[in-house]
Amino acid sequence: MDTRKISNSVLYGVLTNFILIMLFGAFFSMLLKVTSLQETSMDFVFTITSFLIIMFGGLVSGGKAKEKGLIVGGLSALVFSLIVFLIQYLGYDQMFSMQQWFTHIGYLAISAVGGILGVNMKNK
Repeated sequence: MDTRKISNSVLYGVLTNFILIMLFGAFFSMLLKVTSLQETSMDFVFTITSFLIIMFGGLVSGGKAKEKGLIVGGLSALVFSLIVFLIQYLGYDQMFSMQQWFTHIGYLAISAVGGILGVNMKNK
């Protein structure tokens, strides 16, 4: 598998992640605005949604690559986490907290699983 195919697959996965996160972020912010729900009561929903989005991004990258889903899915999560880290560090002058490290490690694992599923679903 050549590097161009891997990088294109990772790019598709990362773009999918960011597009879906923006869409769901807009949806949840509207939901919080028009209802009496509080942000603290929705933490679990936000976490589950973000993991599903990251898994779907891994699924897209694995499906695009058609092989080596573990690597491609993991790379898409690593690139996503690196971009989030750079935005947070350079834009807000903050490092990752311990909770964020664990969350992004979980993103890596779930995106790798998504990549594996993407390869297997695409081949069938």
